[in-house]
Amino acid sequence: MTLMKSGCFGTLQAWLYSVEFQKRGLPHAHTLLWLKEDAQIQPDLIDRVVCAEIPKKEQDKELHSIETTQMIHGPYGHLNPISLCMKDGRCSMKFPMPFQPQTEVGDDSYPKYRRSPENAGNSAVKM
Repeated sequence: MTLMKSGCFGTLQAWLYSVEFQKRGLPHAHTLLWLKEDAQIQPDLIDRVVCAEIPKKEQDKELHSIETTQMIHGPYGHLNPISLCMKDGRCSMKFPMPFQPQTEVGDDSYPKYRRSPENAGNSAVKM
């Protein structure tokens, strides 16, 4: 939480987080931040702390391996139509996410993270 307390997204009013462990997966945190009203979240601030791209194997072999074996949602869709995430023939978690050339903050303040095919590590992942 040091990162959040440092003001990377603006001045915090309050914060809440919960760390979870799912089956054999890596721990992860769900975090909710309340920012002061004058906070303006900019895409470059988001890009400093959030990355939704798999690193190229040549750049970081270990991280590439962790992400491609532990951090990918699936299989679902036609590969596994009875997956728990499937509702009415679609993934209820909105995967796969579309490629996005740059991070944007939507009208609802929810970020659309940069997911560029050029930065995606050129990875094909066997499900």
